[in-house]
Order: sequence, then C-alpha cells, then structure tokens
Amino acid sequence: MNNTYIAPEGRRKRPRERDDDAGLGQGCNNSRHRTDDVPNAIGASSASLRKRKLEYKDYTVAWICALPKERAAATAMLDCRHDGLPRLPGDTNSYSFGNIGQHNVVITCLPSGHYGTVNAAVVANNLARSFPKIIFRLMVGIGGGVPNIPSIDIRLGDVVVGHNVLQYDLGKTTQGGEFHCTSDPVKPPPEMLTAVSDLRASHEYEQSQIPAILLDVYSRVPGMKQYQNPVNCLDRLFDSTYEHALNIENCDQCDQSRLIERLPRASTAPQIHYGTIASGNRVMKHAESRDNWAEKGCLCFEMEAAGLIDNFPCLVIRGICDYCDSHKSKEWQEYAATTAAAYAKELLLVIQPTSEPGLEGGSPTPVELDKEPVSDRELRVKLEKLYNSLEFDQMDDRFQQIKRPHLRTCNWLLGTDKYSAWMEPGKIRQHGGFLWIKGKPGSGKSTMMKFIFESSWKQRRDQAILSFFFNARGHDLEKSTAGLYRSILFQLLNHDPELKLILKSHLQHFSREPRPKWTDELLKELIEEAIERLTSSVVCFIDALDECQDEEVRDMVAFFERLGELAIANGVGLLVCFSSRHYPHITLREGIGLHINLDEQEDHDVDIAEYIDFELRIGHSNLAQDIKNEVREKASGVFMWTVLVVNILNRERGRMHALRQKLREIPQSLNDLFFDILSRGSGDEDETLLCFQLILFAQQPLTPQELHHAILSQAEDNNLEPIDLSEEDSRIFLIECSKGLSETIGHSRCTVQFIHESVKDFLLQGDRLYNLWPKLGSNPIGNSHLRLRDVCLKCLSSNTGQGIISLAITNRELAGAISPFLKYAAESVLFHAEAAASFGIQQPEFISIFPTQQWILLNKEKDRQPYPDDTRGLYILVIKDTPNLLASYPSILDCFEIRSERCGCPLLAAIIHERRNILQVVRNRLAASTTFPEIDLSSFEQTEFKWVPRPAFNFSSSKRSLVSYLAEYGDPIFLITAIQQDSEDPASHQNFSSDDAIYKAVAEGHETALRVLLHYGKGDINFSNVIGQNPLSRAILGGQNKTIKLLLATGKADLGLRDHSGQTPLSWAATTGQTEAIKLLLETGQAGPGLRDDYGQTPLSRAAIGGQTEAIKLLLATGQAGPDLRDDYGQTPLTRAAIGGQTEAIKLLLETDQVAPDSKDNFGRTPLSFAAERGCIEIIELLLATGQVDPHSIDDYGQTPLSWAERSGSVEATERLSSNRLNRP
Repeated sequence: MNNTYIAPEGRRKRPRERDDDAGLGQGCNNSRHRTDDVPNAIGASSASLRKRKLEYKDYTVAWICALPKERAAATAMLDCRHDGLPRLPGDTNSYSFGNIGQHNVVITCLPSGHYGTVNAAVVANNLARSFPKIIFRLMVGIGGGVPNIPSIDIRLGDVVVGHNVLQYDLGKTTQGGEFHCTSDPVKPPPEMLTAVSDLRASHEYEQSQIPAILLDVYSRVPGMKQYQNPVNCLDRLFDSTYEHALNIENCDQCDQSRLIERLPRASTAPQIHYGTIASGNRVMKHAESRDNWAEKGCLCFEMEAAGLIDNFPCLVIRGICDYCDSHKSKEWQEYAATTAAAYAKELLLVIQPTSEPGLEGGSPTPVELDKEPVSDRELRVKLEKLYNSLEFDQMDDRFQQIKRPHLRTCNWLLGTDKYSAWMEPGKIRQHGGFLWIKGKPGSGKSTMMKFIFESSWKQRRDQAILSFFFNARGHDLEKSTAGLYRSILFQLLNHDPELKLILKSHLQHFSREPRPKWTDELLKELIEEAIERLTSSVVCFIDALDECQDEEVRDMVAFFERLGELAIANGVGLLVCFSSRHYPHITLREGIGLHINLDEQEDHDVDIAEYIDFELRIGHSNLAQDIKNEVREKASGVFMWTVLVVNILNRERGRMHALRQKLREIPQSLNDLFFDILSRGSGDEDETLLCFQLILFAQQPLTPQELHHAILSQAEDNNLEPIDLSEEDSRIFLIECSKGLSETIGHSRCTVQFIHESVKDFLLQGDRLYNLWPKLGSNPIGNSHLRLRDVCLKCLSSNTGQGIISLAITNRELAGAISPFLKYAAESVLFHAEAAASFGIQQPEFISIFPTQQWILLNKEKDRQPYPDDTRGLYILVIKDTPNLLASYPSILDCFEIRSERCGCPLLAAIIHERRNILQVVRNRLAASTTFPEIDLSSFEQTEFKWVPRPAFNFSSSKRSLVSYLAEYGDPIFLITAIQQDSEDPASHQNFSSDDAIYKAVAEGHETALRVLLHYGKGDINFSNVIGQNPLSRAILGGQNKTIKLLLATGKADLGLRDHSGQTPLSWAATTGQTEAIKLLLETGQAGPGLRDDYGQTPLSRAAIGGQTEAIKLLLATGQAGPDLRDDYGQTPLTRAAIGGQTEAIKLLLETDQVAPDSKDNFGRTPLSFAAERGCIEIIELLLATGQVDPHSIDDYGQTPLSWAERSGSVEATERLSSNRLNRP
C-alpha cells in the first residue's frame, strides 16, 4: 500500500519516519521483485540458498583459541559461516568454519578446562593432520600485559602482536636457587611477519580498522554486546610493590594512592604493540616478576603459544585483559578477546590468497552465504538510514513556492490531443513516453506543471507520480541533476518500499562513510534497477530544465531516453513530461516525444484573459472590457508580464482614463517592462541598487532581516546601532525597495528572491546593470562585489559591531538577533573580496586592513576554536581559498613561515586542504621571482602531486619539517624555496627533523624532489622508518630504477642496512624479482648476496620461493649466494622453491650441483615432501631424476611424500609416488 497522501494544499507529503516493520518484511509474489540476492530480508529461506560444503583441503587459515570466549570472538569476525564437516578419525577437536575476505578459515579451541602448552600442541597436531592445505596460522586470545611506563604504555584492551615467542618457564635452577631461562625466542613464519609489516606500515598513514571492525561486529551479532568496551570498569595499574589484599573481590578498597599515574589517551581505540610474548604453563600473577621480564623486552604473558610455535609455526596475537599482578580480574577478558580477534581479521584482509599448484587459481573462492546473524530488523534500519540520506531539505522548496493557478485556468491542457495521446498507454511506443512543454520566459510553465502534476496525483493513486522542479535561485542540489536523481530515486522507493532492497548491495560501501556520497552514475544505476523491478506505471514531471547547466541537462535527457527504452522493454509504463524555455540545442532523439508550445495555444491566451478578468479590479463597463482586451493582446502569452501590469493598473484605483493612459505607457515586452519599473525615480535609488546587488550577488540567499539590516547599515546617519526589525517590517520595506520585483519565500528559513528567474536574466544580460546604474562603471559585477565587501567590512569593523562581536562570543543567538547581518558579514566578506579580485579589482589595502581578530572570534565554532588567536590573515586567505586576493599579497615567501597555526604555515595549509588554485598562484609567483640552482627538472610533471588526507593533521606535534612534507608532496619549486628559507633562518626549524625527507620523496615516487634534496644535502639517505625500511629498499619495492641509480651514485647509501625482518635492499630486490635493481646493487660490490635475514634466509632463498628465475641466475653467478644454506627452519633455497611450487627455480638450483636434493628441514621434511603435498608433478619428476632423494623418508609428523600426496588429493602425484614404491628394491 502506498504510504504517501495528498496534503490539503495539493502537494504530496513524504513520510520522514516509518515503522521499522513496514514494507520490507512483507512478502512479494511478483516476479519483478528479485529475491534471490536478499535471503531472510523478505522471508526467503536461507536453507534453500545455502551453498555446498567445502572440503578439508579448501581451508587455508587456521585460527586456534584457548578459551570459549576467545572462540566466540573469533567466530563473530567471520564474514559468513560455512556448514560443518564430518570429524576425521583421531581428531578430537571441534571446529567452526567460515571465511574472512578471500580466506577460508577454520577455528578451533582447546578443550574446556585444559589449558597450557601441552594441550595446545595436541590441538594443533590434530588440526594439522585434518587440514592439509593450511598456509596461515594464528593463535588469538587474551593475555596479561607487561607495562613498562613510560616507554611502553600498554593498557587494558590493547593488542600485542608477537614478533617472537619465548617459553619463559623453560630453564634450569642453579645451585643458589636462581632460575635461568634457557629457551630461545622463536619467530613466527616469515609470511605472517611480512603481512604484519605491511599492516604496520599502513598504520603509519591511516588508522587501524579495529574500531570499525568492532562496530560492525557489535551491530551485526547481537550476542556480542557483552564483548564491548567495559566502560564502567576502571583500567587500574598499581605500583608493582603493592599487593592485592586477600579475600577481597575487586580493587575498590585498594589504596588508590598506589595507582601509577598515566596520561589519558586522546582516543579510546585500542593501541597495537609489537614485541616478545612470554609463554608458559603457569599464570603470571606477580608484578615484580613481571617487571623483571619487562626489562628483557617481554610485552605480554600467556599459556599456550610455546606449545605451538615449534611444530605449528604461527603468529600469536593477544588482547590485554590484566597486568599480570595480584590485582588480576576477569572484567576485561571479553573485550580483550574481541580486540585481538579484530586485529587478526584486519591482518587477514591485507593478506592476498596464495596461489599454489594443485589448487586451480589458488585458494577456492569463499562460500558466499548470507551473512547472518544480521536480523531482518537490523537490515531494515540500515536500508532506511541509507534511503533517508537521499532526501535533502530543499527537495520540495521550488514546488511549494509556485503559486497555484487561478481556479479557471490550466484545465484546457488536460483535454488537448497531445496530452491525451501522451497519457494513453497504447500509444507509448509512438512517442516513447515523452511530452515536452515549452514557452517564453514568464509564460507560466511552472504553474502549468504544478497543475498537471497535482491532477495526475489525484487521478492515478495506484501509480508512481514523481516530480522535480529545478530552481536556479536555490541550493546547489535544487539546480543540478544530482538533486534531481536523488529526489526521483527517493520518491520511487517511497512509492514502493520493497524497492529499498536495491540499496542492500551498497550497504558495505556506504558503511565506511559518515554521510553517503551519492554520485550521478550510482543514482542513475539505482533508478534503472528500480524501474526494472516496478510493478506499477510511473509518471514523472520535470520542470524548468533551463534552470540547470546545459551539459547536465543534455546528459539527463539522454538518460531518460535510455530509461524509456528500458521501461518499454520491461513492460513498465514510464511517462516523462519536461518543461523549459525554447531550447534550440537540446532536443529529444528524432522520432520520439510530443511537444506543446504554450505560445501557440489559444487556450493559454484564454487563461490569461480569465486571470485579467478576475484580478483587474475595474468593473465590467465597455471601457473596462476594452482595457482588459488591450492588456490581453499586449501580454503576448506571457503570464509574468500580465501579473506585473495588473498590479500596476490596480494602483490607479479605477480611474479609467488615467488607467488607459498608464497602459499605453507600459512597454509590451517583459524586459522593457522591467527596465521601465526600475527606471522610475521613486524611492532611494542607492538603496534599490544595494538591494538588487545583495539579491543578485550574495553568497547565499539572505533573510528579510539580514537584507534589511545590510541596506540600513549603509545610510550616512546610521552608526549600526541595534534596530528592532520584525520580519513583516522587513518584508514590506524590501517590496518597496525592490519596486515589487522581490518576494519572500521559504518556511523554516524565509529568504528573499526575485519574483521570477526572468528578473535575474534581465539584470545580468548585456549592459543592463550599467544602463540602470551608470556609477557601476564598465565592471558592474566586480564593483558590486566590491561594494558588498565594504558592507560586510563596515559591519565587522564599526564600534557597535565590535560590541556585538564580543557578545557573540558568549551568546551568538542574541548577537544575531541584535545584528542579523553580522553572521553573513563574517562568513562572506572574503567571498566578496575574492569575487571582486576575480573581476580584476586588486585590493592590497583590504589585505592590510582585514579585521583578522574579529573574523576569528566570529568563526569560532561553539566550544572549538579552529584558528588560534594569533592566526595570520594570510593563513585565513589560504584556508578560505582566495587565489585572486593572494596574487596581490605583498610577500609570497610569507607562505613558508612556520607559526602556531595547525598546519604550521600557509603553504602546508593549501596542500592539506587541497587549495589547488592557491598553490598555482604561489608556484607562479615563486617561478617569476626565485633563483633556482642548475638541477635537472626534466622528469618533473605537475600531475605527479598527490597527498594522503590527514584530517587531524597538526604540524607542531608531527616533529617533521616543512622540507620533509614538501619532499612528500613533490613540487620542486616549493621544495627549493623551503630549503633556501630554512638555510636563511635555521633557528625557526630547529625542533623539526628533515631526516625522512629522502625516504618520503622516494616513497611517493618524486624523482625530481629527490634530485633537489641530494643537491642541497637535505635528508638522511640511510633513514629507516618505523619498520626499518630505508630509501633504497623503498625504491626497489617501487621498481624505481632511476631513483636507485641516483641513490647509489651518492656513494652514501648503506647496502647492508636491514629492516625489522632483517632484509637488506638486495634481499628485497630478490624477493620482488627486480632484475635491473639486482644488477645495480651487485655492481657496487657491497650488496652482500650471502647475508641472512632474521629468519636465516638469504636473497637466493627469497628469490627461490617466489620463482624469480632471473634473480636466481644473477645471484648464483656471484658465487656467494649460498645455494645450499639452511635458514632458521632448516630449509634450503631448494626446499623453499619446492614449497612455492617453482619448477624453473628447482631446475636452476639442481644445475649448480651445489645443493642437496634430499635435505631435511627442522621437521624432517624434504623438498620432495613439499612437492608431493602440493601435487607438483614436474618438481617430483625433477627430484626423483637426481637419484639422490628418498621417496620413502618419514618426517617428524610421521608422513612420507606419498602420504602427503594422498592427503592433498593430487591423483597424479599419488600415482607417481605409488609406482615408485612398487619399484622399490
């Protein structure tokens, strides 16, 4: 049932609030409504849509937990759940299945009440046997934090990621009773640490997604509400020497003076820490012992990881639930388990699925099941929110402004042949569903459109009757197709609420934005989909196309033509009625559409006669009738002319002979009539001019009181004393001041506009402003903005204005009531100054007298001050985007001066706020006045510039120098100037570092900026970022060979520098297969081809697993690559190549005769074992052909190559190894 209704004034009202259970929960039996993609949302059975089960070999991520609450948090992170699998013999574990992103995930938990390293090892072994294709392994849950204030400020709910795991209770007790730990830290697999490095690097420039993931889980899974941040529970860290009293449940009675004082954090979001995790078989509950381990670098204690890390290499992630002291409690456990799980999910989302031989296309696509448990009600709430975001406040304003037609007019249109043919369903293929009404300016088209819209609405309640009335004098959305499409889609979804389901596929995209950003293309796509699904006909009225930009109208007409074809093809009746002035250059496609020209319709003249007869109060004598006929003839079909002339004649109050003379004096054309009205010498001409300037050129429509106060403020005897003006006083004043050509419109906020768009057109056409007011000179628009600038300036600078500004600081509402124009003056003084400058009026004197302090005070936002009190006027000019004013600023070098403003200096403000025109002005002025050194700038392109948005950017807290930021931005002119300024005044930059400048330039690919930095010796060529990456490694990762040459040519780049995983530049070049980079590095003789990283892997080993054959050849040619060296897992390059399924790499390594084809790693596995597991038949053949491998060797898991092949499901590999067994002597 349609929920819209006819309002008393004839306009339909769109319900703003709807019952959550309405619409979406109702079933739909019509085939047009596609329900296959919305299970459970409209009653579809989820069981019928559930896909097949996956198999054991399809799962590539293992996630182990210790506690049921940890498993609950892990399961909540799944994007969707999979059906269970039958338990395999000998496996006592219980599993949950699902996927996160593109990874299929299996989750398991230790048996209830059985914790510690031994039980963890049993669970891990069971999982490893059952799931042969596991690649990524995680141990996720809660742990005790090891704070080391102030250097390591770990809080409850934070996350600790284990770079290594130490079994702290493994060791020996010496003769003196002292315990010595003999365990060595064990690292997670390199592929996991690489992913951690990637995610950690991304957190340098963007926030972690943990808060967003938590919000999603809490809203999506009702049972997770108890896992939210326990805001009512205090995060208390006591002095290490202060023990908790026995038999007391909580810490409320503990001595609060023994709390460690910690500064409050700016955000409640959990922080992430990286380091050593201590694991053992007992609970750590002694603060002083905890602190001893803190000195050894431990960040967290837990009880399971040590049982996994050797035989089940995994990454350990822990959420902090206590501080390993006697004050331990369980209040934070659920939240800590969830934050750790959220980090694990974020990590998996940055890991690309691994493509392996034997798996077609790598890991199988995750099963696409409905993401329950999102309840129907939650889905409705989300769809309703997205639907409501389509609506905008001014959507119906223009419709409401149009006066309803005279009672005896407009009816004739409904009876015309063309209108009847347009409405007749059987003729839609003849005209395509289009009717276009055209007429002169002021001929009454909008009134006609309102009339036929309301008529259709009353007569066709079962159909979707839509409308949009463009308004050139309104808000941006009122005069653009963006507003049209939003309005049309909103009305379609309002007509048929079940259509809101078409928004479902966009929920995830829009969930990342506080306010949906609707694009024209997306709106058009959704409108098309809605039309396809509709079961009723649609009638759409679109008025005043001429009040929108031509290019947008042309595209819109083409879209509706396409929509018409789609509707006909789908059997949907779609009728579209346009109205506009005569468009010589925008038309419908040939062969479609009906056209009605109001200028040629006799009945339109009859409407004008009806209006004259009813409104012209001169009686019914023969003379009166003659006058009425003469008015009708002179109107020439223009209703606006008729309305104005009737008003003029009615002022003669029935004096017939004077009235006839007046009629003869009135010009016949509408434009001449406007000129005649404005040329009459009545009233204060200067007030009239200012009134029209304010209506024409104000930054936004003004209220009657604002406009009235602005005009009165310019009187010579007015010193801006407060004036008590009612809205009615102002309305009457403005009608007189504008000579009847303005009106007050609107509801919640009344504003002043011209009575018709034709008034504005008349004033802005040709030299009309100059002809009416010669003192405006040859630049009437520029001079008008200059005058409005002065009106605003006077309001801000007067003594009375100063007093009101002081009042505005404490009571802005009262200040606005006393001085209505003050707010506009503060907001728009720079707008008018900039507009005047854009018309060639330079204003150096304005820049010098601009009332900066007053402006800052009035732009204070509630309790937040965006501009410090000592903010410079230049900084404000940049923020407010006034490039034409900046062009006449005395010293452009002031843009580089660091002060206390948030962005540090005007130039950085322009970059951060993307003021492109400002930047171009600065660039042009510098290029014309600055001497630049002889640097090769040939590679510089202005299009290179890019900037990562930093909404919370604060220069002073960043500790990075202006040079550093400009190196990241990349403009060499700005960079050279900043370096020169830095050299002239180094003291002003002493607290800021430029060490990372070279790294930033390289990271962003700014080769020209790099040349500048190297020329001036700015930046540290061996700078390492938070993950240990240096400029050379970054250039290698980016494939920037020219940059590599530049860095190496300095002779200062340290080729032995290692990042946090121990990789050198050569190691990264080998990993990524950058052949040219490897050659350049090896040519230096300092690359270290045999150097090992923190996992004992050499560049050759890295190249082997990735199959980088050219890199392997280059490394082997050095004779220093160590082709048979073992890493920390006991794996040689040959083993790594087998793990990666890299056949060509295997060939190259075997050809050296320096490798052991049957070498065993720390777990007894051989290259043949890995090749068999992955079903790589070519590698199996190569290894067997050496005659040096034992196909029957048993590893530490009790498996042979044949059994690995059988478990992987590779028939060919199994048959090959089986035949070898049969041939066994």
